[in-house]
Amino acid sequence: MKRKIDYRHRICLGITVCFVVMSIFLFPNAFGRLVESFVDIGASVAYCFDVVINGESERAVTVNNLTNMSFTMPFDLPNTWEEFQIRFSQYWTVWANGETVFLYLDFLFDILLNVCYFILYAMPLVLVILLFRIIFGGSTNNDYNRDSKPLRLWKNVCRKVYAPSKQWVLDFVSFVKQRWIWLLVWAVIWAYNFNVITIVLCFIAYYLYFVASLDFASLYRQVIKLLMDLSVAIDFLPLVVWLLIAFFIIDKIRKKIGYARLERMERRNRGFINERPI
Repeated sequence: MKRKIDYRHRICLGITVCFVVMSIFLFPNAFGRLVESFVDIGASVAYCFDVVINGESERAVTVNNLTNMSFTMPFDLPNTWEEFQIRFSQYWTVWANGETVFLYLDFLFDILLNVCYFILYAMPLVLVILLFRIIFGGSTNNDYNRDSKPLRLWKNVCRKVYAPSKQWVLDFVSFVKQRWIWLLVWAVIWAYNFNVITIVLCFIAYYLYFVASLDFASLYRQVIKLLMDLSVAIDFLPLVVWLLIAFFIIDKIRKKIGYARLERMERRNRGFINERPI
């Protein structure tokens, strides 16, 4: 008898195909960066072995080169450490300029003006909502032990739409957790899209180069390359997603600290009880 395939596998397959299509059209530079990272590792390995065997090396390494892909320079930073030092020394002169201060005050004034415009446009809407609330929301429901029509409508919507939808989503999440291969495939795809694999490979390549050369001046270039790779995820994910990620991380840290304190206090209470006479 032919075994029936769970339809949720087809849904997961469709999600995977969508992710692959997004990789092709939305992240065209990911493959090029991955190829560059493999080239960096190869050049760094050859350089490291040459230094170990011969004591020095004339081989050219590519790990310190900027990418040839069409990435924008993050925060308009200079390409080299020397240029960064020059711009940093010029920064304080420009910052202390009176024209810069007035431009900054003008920027703050524009923000304040936009906030005032928003309040001015939103105030009539708020007043209308309050007026409707006063006129139509002041009466009480005297049909004791009976739900009002809006409440009955809301309960029907929850029973027929919200509850089944929520249960299906929870079942699908549980299904995906049990079939971890789908999570692994999706994690690999998005690690590729967001240059996570590239960052790991570039770190290995730079580590091999650094232990053989001790080139501290090249650290700045690696920071620039790291910011350029991270800019893909920063630009793609909206602010709401980053806020949710930050909330999730902070919540995990909060729970970890709280549980640690509770366990420490529990140990102190047990020690106090054990030290008392019977």
